[in-house]
Amino acid sequence: SRKGGSAKSLSARSFAVQASIDGQRAAIVDLDPQQTCMLWAKRRPHLAPTVESVADRNIEAALTALKGRGAQIVLLDTPPHNQPLINLAVQASTACIITTGTGPEDVEQVGPIVEIVRALGRPAAILLCRTQPRTSTLPLARAALSTFGIPICPVAITQSVAHVYAAAEGLTASEREPRGKPAAEIEEAWRWIERTMAKARLLRIFIDG
Repeated sequence: SRKGGSAKSLSARSFAVQASIDGQRAAIVDLDPQQTCMLWAKRRPHLAPTVESVADRNIEAALTALKGRGAQIVLLDTPPHNQPLINLAVQASTACIITTGTGPEDVEQVGPIVEIVRALGRPAAILLCRTQPRTSTLPLARAALSTFGIPICPVAITQSVAHVYAAAEGLTASEREPRGKPAAEIEEAWRWIERTMAKARLLRIFIDG
């Protein structure tokens, strides 16, 4: 959604790493001025996935360069509240993942993004993130989001300190605690996204949040 704090950077790096674990060449294009993914990459002890900033480059040019270097999947991490850049990212993508929290303010911000992806004819899915276990907010959010007519990932990414600890080390939960619940959620969500977006040629995935 356009509201910040919906774990878009967490999702981008977690899915890029999961794709790498699966043997695919993944990359992240960081379009956010806060450079969250770029800073994570600097802390990272591994070279993959590639993370690049395109603050001073054309998105299409960056994607073409990454494809030329063998990237099979590229995840575009966008900033909130920047509709022109979001439009460009959607245009450059073959599929879109809309991340959102469970609060009413989070859900309200999904609508404008849905309008953009529909206007540009891109397949899209909604991913609920930073959810709280054993509360009524998750089913309520699912019910509200179902009105958009966009597939909703059946796996929600639960709020967990495992993601925080992993990020501090330049890792993801899938690497730091591969047998933990957060890692399982990421893997299950990614499997669902791959199946749902199978016809979209999973090369350029726009993640908004």
